[in-house]
Amino acid sequence: MTIYHFTWESFEWDHIISENLNSNKHFLNESDCYGLYYITGSHFLYGQNTLLYLGKSQDQRFGYRLSQHSDFDFTNVPRINKLYIGKLLNRDDGNSKSWGEAINLSEKLFINSLLPAMNSQNIKGILDNEIYGEIVICNWNDIGFLLPEISGYRFSGKYWDEQKYPENPLTE
Repeated sequence: MTIYHFTWESFEWDHIISENLNSNKHFLNESDCYGLYYITGSHFLYGQNTLLYLGKSQDQRFGYRLSQHSDFDFTNVPRINKLYIGKLLNRDDGNSKSWGEAINLSEKLFINSLLPAMNSQNIKGILDNEIYGEIVICNWNDIGFLLPEISGYRFSGKYWDEQKYPENPLTE
């Protein structure tokens, strides 16, 4: 089993997006600013305080990644409220490749468990990939909409008993 730990902080969207996110001096571009982030706000269909989007900052720091989000269609999003950033806590091995893999796997598991309103990738499920059955994510501090723990056991087909729970249980 692999356990990933993320520590979360929240920020008012208006304060963050009005700053120069491409500045090397921005606090979201510090050396440890890699991980996951999610954005909450109002949605015409889902209502207020909705999880709108979840993304990763794997190859670039949070500030640089967030500066690319001018592409949100604000005709469909009346208001964006908060930004949550989750930094992957120190890994014992210090291998940057394993950090990137941890962030990538975690993003897919989060999207499958939370189904953000505006995500269009990684929403089809992860049942065919057994690696997710071995992942547990622990969330710490200001987690907002997140559960304290997300387990791949629930979303992976690794432990599914096809005889006990057939794929098409409803028959006529």
